[in-house]
Amino acid sequence: MKSSKNKSAFTEGLVIYEIYPRSFMDSSGDSIGDLKGIISKLNYLQELGVSAIWLCPIYPSPMIDFGYDISDHKAIDPLFGTLEDLDQLIKESHKRGIKLILDLVVNHTSDQHQWFKEARVSKTNDKRNWYVWRDKNASGGPPNNWLSVFGGSAWEYDQATDQYYLHSFATQQPDLNWDNINVRHAIKDIMHFWLKRGVDGFRVDAASWFAKDPDFADDPLNPAITIDHPPSNAYDRLLHTHSMAQPRLYEYLRELCDVLEEYDDRFMIIEAHFDMLYDVDSYVTFYENIDNRVAAPFNFIDLYLPWSASSFKEFFDEFQEKITRPSRPIYTTSNHDRPRIATRLGSDTAKAAAVLFMALPGVSVMYYGEEIGMKNVDIDTVNAQDIFEKNIPGKGLGRDGERTPMQWSSSHYGGFSISKPWL
Repeated sequence: MKSSKNKSAFTEGLVIYEIYPRSFMDSSGDSIGDLKGIISKLNYLQELGVSAIWLCPIYPSPMIDFGYDISDHKAIDPLFGTLEDLDQLIKESHKRGIKLILDLVVNHTSDQHQWFKEARVSKTNDKRNWYVWRDKNASGGPPNNWLSVFGGSAWEYDQATDQYYLHSFATQQPDLNWDNINVRHAIKDIMHFWLKRGVDGFRVDAASWFAKDPDFADDPLNPAITIDHPPSNAYDRLLHTHSMAQPRLYEYLRELCDVLEEYDDRFMIIEAHFDMLYDVDSYVTFYENIDNRVAAPFNFIDLYLPWSASSFKEFFDEFQEKITRPSRPIYTTSNHDRPRIATRLGSDTAKAAAVLFMALPGVSVMYYGEEIGMKNVDIDTVNAQDIFEKNIPGKGLGRDGERTPMQWSSSHYGGFSISKPWL
């Protein structure tokens, strides 16, 4: 490992506050939260004791997946403001001792990204191999049985070039080909762009999907799924052992760590694969394979483990014993993809959980609104905004409920906007 000047400033006891920008504070009256709205609430966040802010995507996007389908990684969507607004947010946050980290969404892009527009022109285009393309199978269908998280096959047929492209999420979110060194260089260039502007680090989205099986073998059936125990959605019918989390994942993540090593006082938090929900040894393996001074995986145990003292104690005793310094646990109780903790556990238990996770050694991540006990809002299918609910309606998979606007006051529209909110 090369020498580092990084001081590992993301130390134990920090509280990171996740902001879903569309829903935090609208400064313009257009019903959508924005960067200036966040700036206007920095004193509140300082008084709250926040150490860092994590912003969900603010980049240009067709908003099929509300920003997680990026069409330009080096700009700001006009919905949220300008690059100058972000510069001001960084400056004002730092004045208050608050760091700022951005979502790094690089498993996939929007199909409107210039890279993909070029890639789909022809099989010989220079950008073709920046994405994952495969021929039809012998029967003329998709190359294998891989599934999209958002429903259906993970393969979309492109008639113009007579091949399928891979999309682990929405059809409009084609997967980048991480085996292509040019793709990795481009991603590292994106990181440099934001780090040089003063961003303090990243939350790495969907990292598990970076590394796929090079032979594109079918995913096996999930043995836990039976007639008596049907899946909540088709995606759970398979074990995703070939479509994600292959061994090269750590190699790719180490390259991202190398970028952070070039700067002082930077860090990234990695959204890691699902094997790590209950398996402490998987966490240990993850920590052993990345530079712990500049990176750590999210610990999602609170989002999935049944709430009981014995189950949590058993997990934490083993987890805290097996990980060693400078490894830092990164705990969270809710996020933009999971129901709010007060909805899952009830308000009183949510307070107990907050005390527990704030007291544990490591870093705590708080989702906006958790500090006031916000709960999910029921959004029916007719009014759904989330593509997950639109693609698989009526199964309770939609994420709109945990993304509703921050309730700043009891005034009309909760003090979020002077106009009817987007959600």
